[in-house]
Amino acid sequence: MLSWKREPRSKERRRTQEKKSRHNDRVDYCRVHANCALLTVFIRPEAADDASRARRWLESVRPGLGADFQAELGDLFDRLQRQPALYPALHRDCRRAVLRRFDYSVVYRLLPDRIQVIGVLHCRLNPAVMQAPIALSH
Repeated sequence: MLSWKREPRSKERRRTQEKKSRHNDRVDYCRVHANCALLTVFIRPEAADDASRARRWLESVRPGLGADFQAELGDLFDRLQRQPALYPALHRDCRRAVLRRFDYSVVYRLLPDRIQVIGVLHCRLNPAVMQAPIALSH
């Protein structure tokens, strides 16, 4: 039978190990919730209009850019289905997810049975303009 003795850990090495274990716990937490039933993404008509307007404008800037925007938006909706509470709260139960490649954000509400997309807005909008769709959703 093999026997081995663990070396005593230094204080710094223990801290690093604790940080890693905390991070691993967080990763396990995400894996546990990844197996839950996916919520349906419900896009309000106003949000669909915002997205199509942005797509048309981006397509006019450069051909193919609108399709890239639509694909990025689809990827974001997939992420929202897998981890709906991933993005920070904006106001009450509304959250804001920023697209990675484009200067657009998706404002959504996390409801018990679905994810309701309120708007697809440009990030350089006046904050007062951004609050309007949120106020209408309540």
